[in-house]
Amino acid sequence: MAGVRGQGRRFDTQAALDDAMEVFWRHGYEGTSISDLTRAIGITASSLYAAFEGKRQLFDQVVERYLNTKGRFTSLALEEEKDSLSLIHRLLFEAANEYADRSGPGGCLIVSAATCVTDANRDVEEKLEAHRHSNIRRIEGVLRTDLEAGRISEAVDPVAVAGFVGTVLQGMAQRGRDGASADELRSTAEMTFSQVEHTLQRP
Repeated sequence: MAGVRGQGRRFDTQAALDDAMEVFWRHGYEGTSISDLTRAIGITASSLYAAFEGKRQLFDQVVERYLNTKGRFTSLALEEEKDSLSLIHRLLFEAANEYADRSGPGGCLIVSAATCVTDANRDVEEKLEAHRHSNIRRIEGVLRTDLEAGRISEAVDPVAVAGFVGTVLQGMAQRGRDGASADELRSTAEMTFSQVEHTLQRP
């Protein structure tokens, strides 16, 4: 629990971040105002600034909170799966379930929270782009390891395959945001994995 100057009570910082996450995720960084955030969290503007310094600083904390909660399945898969087929299968099918979760806005905050920003907030967009690019590079790294070890076809282009998987995952996130069901997203995952498996298969 954390105290906030200007509030006659104490509040749960993690719960406040979850409330702010819902707002940023649903409306995007540009579409979210300080009044939206104070209303969702249940504190005054002065208390928000005292606790989080400002909208941008709060957003940065929300992104970290997301990556350690609802979005953690991606980093866990990247850390735990050591071969490319297992990794890609896990990412696709866990994404299908997570992105269709109707307990929140659906999709992925990292994909949708900064799709349209003004020049003044370009760094917000770049921050989320960096997360997405990093995930694709990590998939590429696992593919390169498998290629060097002779576990996949020598004709495989790790950059192309990782980019393909990343593109599908981001598309699945948008479909989830648009209301696609887990079954619909799993169908996409199945077709994608079948293509990847065929591409990686040694002759």
